[in-house]
Amino acid sequence: MVELGLIDTEIERQVHQYLECETLLRRFFDAADFCYDNCLSQKESLFLRGFPGYLGCCISGILEGGLHAAEFVIKDIRIEKYGSPENKKDGCGYHTREQGCRLKDLKPPICIAYMCPPQKEHIKDEFGIDYNFEPVKRFLQDILEAKVDDAEMSVFKSRLESFIEKIENSG
Repeated sequence: MVELGLIDTEIERQVHQYLECETLLRRFFDAADFCYDNCLSQKESLFLRGFPGYLGCCISGILEGGLHAAEFVIKDIRIEKYGSPENKKDGCGYHTREQGCRLKDLKPPICIAYMCPPQKEHIKDEFGIDYNFEPVKRFLQDILEAKVDDAEMSVFKSRLESFIEKIENSG
């Protein structure tokens, strides 16, 4: 867990909730094992026709955060861990041709939650999971805005854990 030092306990709680959800979503996406084989390793992106596969779903600068304290804390930790993003006209400053997204964690809500339509279809057909990224992205944003209570957090985490279990038990 990230040591945050002397910041407000409510902000620290929000940051830890956010990072917990990010970890679960990363586990979910890793379990589904779709992006690398179907897009990132390909000459052309499966989702972004006409764009190289290494871009994956990432073609715009998404690092512009909101105005909430927890977002500033996450941004500061991100910069401390990964450095400042490159100044690019198109695409994210943390995305490179050589390694794709340099961020392994501390990503903005859209990056954590987004699932392209081909992957969404695959998840539904293969595992019976109907994933909709908009409510997930909104939930992550709500965490950062201190709008999520412990009961909502518990329900969200349980749902993600059930998705992960369903995928892991399918094969």
